[in-house]
Amino acid sequence: MPAVNGIGEVVPAMDDTGEVMPTVDGIGEVMPVVNGIGEVVPAMDDTGEVMPTVDDTGEVMPTVDGIGEVMPAVEGDARRERHRRGDAHSGRHRRGDARTGR
Repeated sequence: MPAVNGIGEVVPAMDDTGEVMPTVDGIGEVMPVVNGIGEVVPAMDDTGEVMPTVDDTGEVMPTVDGIGEVMPAVEGDARRERHRRGDAHSGRHRRGDARTGR
């Protein structure tokens, strides 16, 4: 369960260097970061570019929607539309990278 502040916003966990740490559920699965209205928040670098989700071997993992379809990497409005449709954690992929916080 992600940490939530008093107004329902998800608060990312950070280590002592300020690096955002992945949130892990009770069975060791890394959970996606979700905003206050249930949308998955993409990991972004300092320039605002969306960062890929990387597994333990360094392989980039596909983003999977709520019905198990792999979603292509998209920019701008298309990315926002994908999140409105539900960029859900599929349970099949280990998500998480301490660099991205997802």
